[in-house]
Amino acid sequence: MPECYLDFQIIPGAKKTQIILFDQEAVLFKIKIAAPPIDGKANQELIEFLEMRLKKNVCEVLLVKGHKSRKKRVFIKGLNQAQAVSLIHG
Repeated sequence: MPECYLDFQIIPGAKKTQIILFDQEAVLFKIKIAAPPIDGKANQELIEFLEMRLKKNVCEVLLVKGHKSRKKRVFIKGLNQAQAVSLIHG
């Protein structure tokens, strides 16, 4: 089964959750998150946003690094990197 890791830089407390930049060279997404960085709410919002974009029933999404940082690493099971990037960015 394919799997990959993707990196994200988030900006919590935004008006709405949206991708603001994708750096192809670094394979890094910058995302505004419409949740505050309190009690893991921004982390949960990021995971829910990714599950929606990645079609949750197709893959599993787990935050593996950066629980208390703006820089996050997410593990995606069920998709390779190119598939995940295409679905998130698309």
